[in-house]
Amino acid sequence: MPSVTVEIPERLAALMKGLPIEKMTYEAIVLDLYRRATISSGKAAELLGLSHVEFIKSSGKLGIPFIQMSPRRSAPEADGLMERVRARRESIFRRRGLLDSAAILRDVREHGE
Repeated sequence: MPSVTVEIPERLAALMKGLPIEKMTYEAIVLDLYRRATISSGKAAELLGLSHVEFIKSSGKLGIPFIQMSPRRSAPEADGLMERVRARRESIFRRRGLLDSAAILRDVREHGE
């Protein structure tokens, strides 16, 4: 396996005294590759010796989202999800005989209030 030497400034190394620097560096690189979508969550889990679920949980605790979407991709998906939620809510109102409530929801959606 190729090896790379990384210089760490003394003030940073002082903060890491007693910590497993090589392990931390390896984990940070794997997490960053995953965050940048260079590797999959499955590959990251494999490289870190974790199960897929363990990786998802641990990366989530570090603030790295499991589902990553660009704003261009997420906006239409969010709109589609909201429309499905609205339709489902309206369907529930209809089944429960609350047609007036469904009409009110539709009116609010169309007119804003």
